[in-house]
Amino acid sequence: MAETTNQEELSCLSLDYTDMSQNTGKTGLYLPVAERAILDKCASVDEAIELLKSYDIKTMVGMSFHIFITDKTGRSVVAEWVDGELKIVEADQVTNFYMSSETHSQCDRYNTLVQRLSDKNRVLTEDEAMTLLMDVSQDYEVIKTQWSIVYDLDNFKLYFVSDMDTSNIYEISRETFM
Repeated sequence: MAETTNQEELSCLSLDYTDMSQNTGKTGLYLPVAERAILDKCASVDEAIELLKSYDIKTMVGMSFHIFITDKTGRSVVAEWVDGELKIVEADQVTNFYMSSETHSQCDRYNTLVQRLSDKNRVLTEDEAMTLLMDVSQDYEVIKTQWSIVYDLDNFKLYFVSDMDTSNIYEISRETFM
């Protein structure tokens, strides 16, 4: 593992109300702590995967999550836990559905992401990317998209909106916390 990184970005997405915790006998690590460790210690997607494989990942709220991890090279994966097993899926777009299941291909939101990215040869401006995320957001009585993030890997920045409020887009870079 690298001593310092500043080479990765990640995002956590909720899935369902099934406990994803692993119990294989390895040291347990809560998902938010694992995410922080990835950001602090890993310089690549491969290092992040190795870190996740070395622990039993736990969740405190009895829910399942998956994490989207990308690095400076542009490689992206989704890490998720199904029946106590870590699954890694190569993907550069993700919604709140299990990527290791065929079910994700039945998701209109996911299919819209895939199609629009393909139409633009996978290159969007920050504004186009944020518009796309708003177009695939959820806004139902019982569930609403809580946050959306656009990653700028060339400049190591991310653009974050909460509760679909694009009038308040937060730009975050490594300088933000220095």
